[in-house]
Amino acid sequence: MYLDFKEDTQRLSLVDEIDMTRARIGELLSQLSNETQDSPEMWAAAAREYDNLILALRLNDAKAQARSLQRLGMLFEAGGEHWRRHHEIDKQKELLKKLVESQQNAMIKAKVYVNAEQISMFMDRLFSSIKLHVTDPAALSALSADIYEFYLATSDR
Repeated sequence: MYLDFKEDTQRLSLVDEIDMTRARIGELLSQLSNETQDSPEMWAAAAREYDNLILALRLNDAKAQARSLQRLGMLFEAGGEHWRRHHEIDKQKELLKKLVESQQNAMIKAKVYVNAEQISMFMDRLFSSIKLHVTDPAALSALSADIYEFYLATSDR
């Protein structure tokens, strides 16, 4: 059953989709970290430009009004792009969640997914068997040391 699951093209497709979705999220996060559209500086620039627009309106200066409106438009478009990236990240995260759930369900259906209770029962059986069949105290001590070393190496994960 495991070998059938391992060769399953649908499962392999899910793995590829999960990898591509994770890569896309990383790409979007990288783009966000490289931009300043939602920074305090951007909002300060927008506030200054708004003040310039109000002044241009009071002075009835059509060129300054147009310039301020154009600059405000550019600032808000850049901010909109920033929020579109945030929205796409949220969509990609939701897609990733669904893909991982589909993968887990396929593994459970194929009976290749082992839960914590099954692992615990297996380990209890394994340790009981070792105690029963390994009578050499030095060998038991070496096995215990190996298991403990493995536990220490993996306990922080």
